[in-house]
Amino acid sequence: LAAMPFKPLVIGVGYELQRIATIYPQPHDIPMDRVVTEAS
Repeated sequence: LAAMPFKPLVIGVGYELQRIATIYPQPHDIPMDRVVTEAS
């Protein structure tokens, strides 16, 4: 994704019980625009 010529909409899919308040991002991580769970 980082090499694409335009920024795509990045959506993560997971379970609500996997959500946490924050993480400690690493340099190789790509931020998500949205996260979808069974509760949202």
